[in-house]
Amino acid sequence: MLCQFLSHGLANHVVTVTNQQLATALWQVSSSGIIDGSDFVVFKNVFSKFSLHVKTRLLYAELGVQQPDLDIELQNLLVA
Repeated sequence: MLCQFLSHGLANHVVTVTNQQLATALWQVSSSGIIDGSDFVVFKNVFSKFSLHVKTRLLYAELGVQQPDLDIELQNLLVA
């Protein structure tokens, strides 16, 4: 997955996400692959919870533990 960080409509940074868990989590919190406006502000405020959630998924995958299929939603992260 290719991530572009925009500033004033221009791509400042382009990052290739090769980890499937991270790519899936980013796709779930985006709207058609885009996080902007108020969604971006919310994402920025809950980033520590988002990253913990992704790290937990990676740990479960590494340990081979079956995990429930958890959907990441910004509103759920705000409540947690």
